[in-house]
Amino acid sequence: MYRAFSPIHISHQENLEISAPIAAANRFEGIFVNIENEEALGKQKIKELLERYNLKAAGFELPTCFYKDETDFKDDLEKLERLAKFAKECGFNDCTTYVFPANEKLDFAENFKLHANR
Repeated sequence: MYRAFSPIHISHQENLEISAPIAAANRFEGIFVNIENEEALGKQKIKELLERYNLKAAGFELPTCFYKDETDFKDDLEKLERLAKFAKECGFNDCTTYVFPANEKLDFAENFKLHANR
């Protein structure tokens, strides 16, 4: 087990060029990324940044929001294969996501059914 920095959890949406030095300066051993945001950097640059700051590729946020409407959810799914492949090529083998227990538009049963079906 090791300490990994997850910038998104502190509302830090910057890319790896900004978050990697922060993680390293605060003695984190790994870093989580928003892989869709990092795609613009390219695989080689991501690997270089991880190596330069001696960080492990801890994981990436699953680029699919289960709580969106059907059209947006399907659009996310279409990107998933490409982004998951890119993440793997960059050394990220794990991903995270959330299942929200509440929804502003759906009652508990509808929200549960939405997540179970997806």
